[in-house]
Amino acid sequence: MNPETWYDLRDLRTDSCEFVNDGYKAAEVAVFVSEDIADIRVQAMCRVSMLMLARWCRRISLFSSDAASRLPGENGTFLELLTSMVHASDPQCQLVVNPSNWSAKASLFVGSADEDHAGDFVAINGVGWSAGVTYNQPFLSSSGAANDLLVGPCFAACLGNAELFRYFTGRRPRPYAKWYSLWENEVYDGYCPPSKAPTIGEVNLGRVHLVGCGSIGSSFAYFLPYFPLRGEWLLVDPDKVEGQNTSSSLLFTAKHARRSIGKTLCLKEYLHAVGIQVQAFEDEYSRWAYDHEKRDLHSADVILCFANEHNIWNTIQQLYPPVCFHATTSKSWGLHIGRHIPLIENCIMCTFKDLAAIVYVPRCAEGELPGGPDNGSQKDKSEHTAILPFLAPAAAILTISELIKALGTDQPFKDNTTEFNMSTFEGVFLGSFQRSGNCHICSHQAPLYTEFGPVGAHWHLSQMTASAP
Repeated sequence: MNPETWYDLRDLRTDSCEFVNDGYKAAEVAVFVSEDIADIRVQAMCRVSMLMLARWCRRISLFSSDAASRLPGENGTFLELLTSMVHASDPQCQLVVNPSNWSAKASLFVGSADEDHAGDFVAINGVGWSAGVTYNQPFLSSSGAANDLLVGPCFAACLGNAELFRYFTGRRPRPYAKWYSLWENEVYDGYCPPSKAPTIGEVNLGRVHLVGCGSIGSSFAYFLPYFPLRGEWLLVDPDKVEGQNTSSSLLFTAKHARRSIGKTLCLKEYLHAVGIQVQAFEDEYSRWAYDHEKRDLHSADVILCFANEHNIWNTIQQLYPPVCFHATTSKSWGLHIGRHIPLIENCIMCTFKDLAAIVYVPRCAEGELPGGPDNGSQKDKSEHTAILPFLAPAAAILTISELIKALGTDQPFKDNTTEFNMSTFEGVFLGSFQRSGNCHICSHQAPLYTEFGPVGAHWHLSQMTASAP
């Protein structure tokens, strides 16, 4: 496939978003790793930044020292592995490592920027729960102590990519420096206050059904080895990888698209390689033999809903689900993360209660809701959905953050709905706590939860009504 044909196919979803023009297609970016590349934080920031960058920027110069990779499941040097992953993501990418000559309109610093750097630049940093990003300001200071939790570093990579993408599509801000706390879901100008987060150990999720292995689901799977999340995993998705999927997923490559490999099998192959055993169900979730009374993968302790097709939201809620998390993105650069603890919080259909009476099939990553019941018909196979390269990884990280907070700490009742938008550097977290009982489905399910709920590993959360806000 020649470069023009490849990029026309790959960039379909990017070009369908709002506030996007062809400026990004001529982008050249120089990436400078200014901190110790042997630090796992720095390796995570650099890896995630480059994997996203390769999904929209075609010319990249990377300046970095080398070290043994410390990322999970890897043997070899960091730069060798990074280079092979970038070229797998985009076989046409013009990546040069440590060139003697380079030219780039904008630069990305992984760490603090050089104070005498010529030209526009973005700098990122992250530690623990905190992610920092600057535009044309050289220094990011953090009060956080050394911490191998990679929530902040991975989110910083998403923020840096969003700023660079805005830059090349003509949406350039004034100079700024911001820190984002994913523990408090707050944004701070210029400084990062000390984190009040507890120490996080291993989080046992129990039996997890990951429903939807597309942009968000596959990016979630990519991040899974980075975090202390343990569980028994079932991956559910009937679809195959296509060329247009490679722009918005950290995991899907051009080779996966050429082979038309099943999305669940792609995730299973990756996770098995890093020592995480999973089962794959390459079909619609409504066809899974769910059994509320069994303590095995036929039932679930946690459902992660990253799919929007095949009436999945209604299907999940009719299963009297256990703790449920869902995540979506919009073509207007937005993210939405939701959580449902049965009997306490709004269910997955309460969030969209105005559409609960129809066959509700919101299209993944598109952000425009369908207009009526006829959306249950067969989709036009030629249609595509709109999503930017950094949105699905950001949604996956926010979901992981909320999973850890809810199931790995003693503070499960923070906001159960969170929204964030990356169309501007002025983005803030918009959160709310919504109680249950807003739709005709969950309002009548209390007796069924009482019967089936105790089988779930996290049923105790539904008994903590006195602690809910």
